[in-house]
Amino acid sequence: HQNAKMPLHGSTEAAGFDLYAAYMDQDEFGNWVYDTGLAMEIPVGYACFLLSRSSVAGFDLIMSNCVGLIDSDYRGTIKVKFKRTPQYDGRVYQVGDRICQAVILPIPRVEYVEVDELSETERGTGSYGSTGRK
Repeated sequence: HQNAKMPLHGSTEAAGFDLYAAYMDQDEFGNWVYDTGLAMEIPVGYACFLLSRSSVAGFDLIMSNCVGLIDSDYRGTIKVKFKRTPQYDGRVYQVGDRICQAVILPIPRVEYVEVDELSETERGTGSYGSTGRK
């Protein structure tokens, strides 16, 4: 796409790289759909995770699936969909804006085995907030 920009690490220590909006549109539900105009070939054994940028706090948007996942066999352009927040007043990303950050991580292949019980741990079955309680 003629508006596509190459990904950019915001600093030398940045874990993720920024992706820019090359094109924007709205879907039939009123969500904003941003196309980066970029496609990439992610190596087998890796995946690309799309995450919100901290700048999203200044807009009335939230990524519709919170975290995007791009598999190594996907070959289309990278698109990011945002829902409007309840306080929506029209502040949205524009073409050329950095819309999200991406991180490419290794994804191990695992073998699933059905078992009757799991090994014991200190945490056990404690869930939400359980590690901070006494």
